[in-house]
Amino acid sequence: RFMIKVGDKIKSISVADIELFYSLDKGTFLKTKQGRNYLIEYSLDAVMHDLDPALFYRVNRKHIVTIDSVSEIIAHTNSRLKLVVTDFDDEIIVARERVKEFKEWLDS
Repeated sequence: RFMIKVGDKIKSISVADIELFYSLDKGTFLKTKQGRNYLIEYSLDAVMHDLDPALFYRVNRKHIVTIDSVSEIIAHTNSRLKLVVTDFDDEIIVARERVKEFKEWLDS
């Protein structure tokens, strides 16, 4: 679970409801399966430390995804992969040095 401050309230978000984590403008956010985005108080490094690596994968410096969140995988330049996540406009490119490990993660 992640405890998220929303205004003057604290909301509990189950890990099962999370599609991805991302960094934007020096903030770290999570996106739920319901399409809501929440600012969180942790860095992506700290978040990754608390997540199950069988369910979440850090594809680059800015994105941590779940396998269920990826609707398409497209071959991209320089042997990289582009991931398409429903209702998420930011371009997600798997870092070149992580492509092999990402494919192994997909197969597991």
